[in-house]
Amino acid sequence: MAVSFWENQVNLDVLRRKNVLLLISSLDITQDELSVLEQSYNESRDHVMRLQSPFEIVWIPIVDQLTDARQKHFEELLAPMTWYSVYHPSIISKASIKFIKEEWHFRSKPILVVLDHQGRVVSPNAIH
Repeated sequence: MAVSFWENQVNLDVLRRKNVLLLISSLDITQDELSVLEQSYNESRDHVMRLQSPFEIVWIPIVDQLTDARQKHFEELLAPMTWYSVYHPSIISKASIKFIKEEWHFRSKPILVVLDHQGRVVSPNAIH
């Protein structure tokens, strides 16, 4: 599986041995919500180079049906992001979406699931 970063697909190895914050949201995430997260993300990197950072954020957009308008909106949300994203919402399986909804209680508000460097859930929602 690959994630994208600035329109380039990268191998999941870029996340190896790092804490990973899974930003899970619908496409209805607001610019204000993204701005707050981006500000915190960028501030944490002021003194550390990207390759040395102990954590990464990966956006997982949950989309029920991807119309042309929703595809365009996805691309608009993705363009300014400075972190990784699932390459395309359609690659997220229905089983994965079911798991996210049942285990991490995702409804419509964004959640931030924190995984430690071994992939264990540290927090099912650290958005606050």
